[in-house]
Amino acid sequence: MKNSEEKRQERIDRVMENFKPTPDVIGSIIAMNDGLYERFRLAFEDLLRMKRLVDEDIDNGRLKVSGYELYPEFFFAYDKMDGIPTADHNVLMNLSDETQYMMPSMTLDEQRFDGEYSFDVGFLHEYEPDLSWNIENLDLPGLENHHIYMFMHHIFQDAKTFCPADIPFLRPEDLEWQITVQYEFFNK
Repeated sequence: MKNSEEKRQERIDRVMENFKPTPDVIGSIIAMNDGLYERFRLAFEDLLRMKRLVDEDIDNGRLKVSGYELYPEFFFAYDKMDGIPTADHNVLMNLSDETQYMMPSMTLDEQRFDGEYSFDVGFLHEYEPDLSWNIENLDLPGLENHHIYMFMHHIFQDAKTFCPADIPFLRPEDLEWQITVQYEFFNK
């Protein structure tokens, strides 16, 4: 019996086999890419704000830990009654349990930053200085001159839930996140 990831991959393969993006669909992909940039930038600001609060609690002695990690988990919010429509006219339901998009490169820890550290200066500069992620299913005619971000590639290629053909059915503002703080205590 196939697990849910294998079933989703089969759906993606079937959809992408017949996918011929129109200029409108390419426009939707570019708009999603740009919209996700803004959503991930806002999430990173929340991550930095949370890091500053944890560091302040440690500095003031209110929190005694050996170390910590903060990381965001991303997911598409949707109406549980209607689900999310897709390119193959299916409706994806119960995605919150199966599709948390982790971005390990966005994990922060007790390391202190010198000077300014932001989404562009820190995260993007470190993880994709001049690299566009328009590869695999995102290697589409019309995207050659557009910078596709790593997170766009991760969601619509690597996570095996959605594919580029589903993008016209989604909105960047439906991407939500939660930030988890994991503390480490070492007993000496």
